[in-house]
Amino acid sequence: MYDARTWRQRCVLLAIAAALLILTAGCGAKRLPTGSGPGQGAWGQDQEQATAPERKTGSFRIKESKPYTVMGRTYYPLESAKGYDERGIASWYGEDFHGKPTANGETYDMNGLSAAHKTLPLNCKVEVTNLENGRNLVLPVNDRGPFVGERLIDLSLGAATALGMSRQGLAQVRIRAVEDAPGGRQGDFPPGPYFIQVGAFSEPPNANRVYNNLLRQGYAGSRITRTVRNGQEMLVVHAGEFSAKSQALQALMELKRDFPSSFIGTFDN
Repeated sequence: MYDARTWRQRCVLLAIAAALLILTAGCGAKRLPTGSGPGQGAWGQDQEQATAPERKTGSFRIKESKPYTVMGRTYYPLESAKGYDERGIASWYGEDFHGKPTANGETYDMNGLSAAHKTLPLNCKVEVTNLENGRNLVLPVNDRGPFVGERLIDLSLGAATALGMSRQGLAQVRIRAVEDAPGGRQGDFPPGPYFIQVGAFSEPPNANRVYNNLLRQGYAGSRITRTVRNGQEMLVVHAGEFSAKSQALQALMELKRDFPSSFIGTFDN
């Protein structure tokens, strides 16, 4: 049998164990949900608010012609939305950013109708079509993102609800530019098709290695051309062939990570 002292000690130990269980459960309840669910917005899985200071403080208020870097990756905004027509994954962002500045200086309203895109000109308008149910909506682009995975566009909660994708959080969409941003450059691009020049090489093995890597990465239409510079024959490597300038600019954004001096050119017609 237990005496009174032993009984009191046992009660104290039980009380401590119960307190520890409650504390552990409380800590677990504060864990953020995963990025694949709705409402995770641009930043994705288990991203604490402190990991996204640029978006929250509105420091993306930059001129559209200037590149910007987020999470170690540099993005090159398009000079014009003209001809933009892409398909990809849409997500939505809500409460964490509600009432905070967007990239163009407006206040984000999660219940309004707006969108965030990494490279489209701010203040242009796009038609977003949910390819899973056929619903479509015209939205202004007033923010930057999403910066996680291969997501193409981030919608306000209001827009996601109207398109019937707020519950699942992600959807396959088509994004088509319908109105350029005020002051956007329209009609001043030379006619395509376009290519991206990634480098000029004096040694054939170096040119062939880059060319073959481009083909493996899916840049169909890549080619090697010969030119003479300062009396020396050079092998110039062109990546891809693009009918729209917007497509070439998107590819340029990717290729500049490995080829910082790459640029867009046009084929001689």
